[in-house]
Amino acid sequence: MNSKFEKKILLSSLSILIATFAIVPALSQGFAETDVRVKDSQNISELDVSALVPQITDIKPIDVLDTESKVKFRGGTEGWSLVGGYALPSEIHIKGTAVRGDDGIWKVQAQGKLKVDTRDVKLDLKGQAQDGHLVLRGVGTLEGGQQFKIVLVGSYAPTLIEGEYALGFRGAWIQFGDNGFRLPMMQVGKVFVSKS
Repeated sequence: MNSKFEKKILLSSLSILIATFAIVPALSQGFAETDVRVKDSQNISELDVSALVPQITDIKPIDVLDTESKVKFRGGTEGWSLVGGYALPSEIHIKGTAVRGDDGIWKVQAQGKLKVDTRDVKLDLKGQAQDGHLVLRGVGTLEGGQQFKIVLVGSYAPTLIEGEYALGFRGAWIQFGDNGFRLPMMQVGKVFVSKS
C-alpha cells in the first residue's frame, strides 16, 4: 500500500464502513418502531413520512454560544489515524477559550493533546468557528524533535444538554514539515462549553 491512490481508497472505504455501522442500527431501530404506511405500493414516493419524523418542534437545545461573547471549553474526540496502511486508535483533547468578534466569527485558542496509539504530543491550537463550522491549526513537536503541523476541520452543534456540544472533525490531518506527509484521521466526540 505505497501509492497515494491506494491510501485514499482505504480511507474512503473505512469512512463508508464506519458510516454504515453507525447508520444501519439507527435505521433498523427506527423502522422497527414506527407505523409506516405506503399509500400506493407501486409508488414509493407517496410514503407517509409523518410516522417517520418525530414531533420535535418543542425541543430546542440551549445554545450557550447564542448568549455569550466569551466562553471556555474542554473536551475531545476519539477516532482513528491511518499509519502505514493500518488504522490506529487516536484521540484529540482540547481545552481553551473562544471570543466572538463583531462579525460573528469566534476566535479560538486552545491547548491540546494528540494521542496516536501510545504516543502523546502536546499542541497549541488557534482557529475560527462560525455557524457550526470549526477550523483549528497548530504546531507541535514529536519526541525526536521533528516538527509537524496539524489542521482540524470540523463541525459542532449543541446537544439537548446545556453546555454540551457534539464535535466531529471531518478533515483532520498531520503534515510533517520536512517531508509533507499527511496522516489522515477520523475523529468524533464532544466538548463542554461554559461562560468564561
